[in-house]
Amino acid sequence: MSTPLVSIIVPCYNVEPFVSKTLQSVFLQEYPHWECIIINDGSQDNTASICKEWAEKDHRYTYYSQENQGLSVARNKGLELANGEYIYFLDSDDLIADNTLNNLLELTTEDTDIVYGKCAITEGQSTLIKDYLPHTPKPFTVFKNESRTLLSKAIEEPFICVAWNRLLKKDFIDAHKLTFKKGIYHEDELWFFETLFHTKGIIFNNRPTYFYNVANTNSITNNFNIKNLESYLFIIEFIYSNYYKNEEYKADKNMVSMYITYLKMLTLRHCYEKLDAKTKEQATPLIKRTFKNTFTTRSTAILSKGEERMHYHFKLVELFNPEDILKYLTFYRSKKIKNRLKRLTILGRAKRLNTKEKRTIKKVF
Repeated sequence: MSTPLVSIIVPCYNVEPFVSKTLQSVFLQEYPHWECIIINDGSQDNTASICKEWAEKDHRYTYYSQENQGLSVARNKGLELANGEYIYFLDSDDLIADNTLNNLLELTTEDTDIVYGKCAITEGQSTLIKDYLPHTPKPFTVFKNESRTLLSKAIEEPFICVAWNRLLKKDFIDAHKLTFKKGIYHEDELWFFETLFHTKGIIFNNRPTYFYNVANTNSITNNFNIKNLESYLFIIEFIYSNYYKNEEYKADKNMVSMYITYLKMLTLRHCYEKLDAKTKEQATPLIKRTFKNTFTTRSTAILSKGEERMHYHFKLVELFNPEDILKYLTFYRSKKIKNRLKRLTILGRAKRLNTKEKRTIKKVF
């Protein structure tokens, strides 16, 4: 029976209340052939001494310390030090199930580079499940990436774009020189795109293997500011320059165009909408500049009719002010209005509209 080595990479920064329990969940793995690479990213609390204790307790733990340089640099250092055939990222305030590695390794195939684990949501560092993050309804199915169709799958059937709780082949990461981008927030968004773009195939499991702690108030996802938005805009510009404009990927231009449009929508809903009024004023010219500089042609990539129309119509409004674009997205997402106005175009050209609907259209456009 094959027993490949799995490199579990755990970046740490000021996680004294959590890290011991996280590392214990690694220690309790039923699958024994792992190494746990702990990267202490300049913690100012007692994180370092706790991590060193675990490294002294079991030779499978490797401890490395560096000056604070951010999550991306810490993860990249973990990749550099990794000896395993597979890579698994684990955040230092979360937990993994005892059978996580067994569960994911059972699904590895020649046709896949990534196994996606199911992520449970917990309120605090526990295994008491409150909910689940988006996951495929078709586990154990190999989804091949012919013509980069996994990009459209990520839009149509959302599965959470994080780095953790995925088992990745190290050869795949090395072959495409995949690393995390330094100095930005939401680095997982870019990592998610690049791994999905390059992979030959993916597969999902069906049981929770990861317990995501949403109660950590220090988490970057719980504190949105202008830096969050700037990072999303950087990612859009990076994908535009390195993939959409790249002649090497000319055949994939439609798929990349579609994904850039999706990211623009996500930026407005996930970042801009959460900012206060003063910060929105500061963010508006940044958004308009990026959207203008990364304008793509209409994508003919395969989407459902509803998604395809929304992506097409978005091209007509994406150079508006962010608030107007948000009105459009809210309007278009409204099932009640969509069902009533199936033949509605972006300019409100429809044969039969009642007064209320006309008023709504006027407000939106």
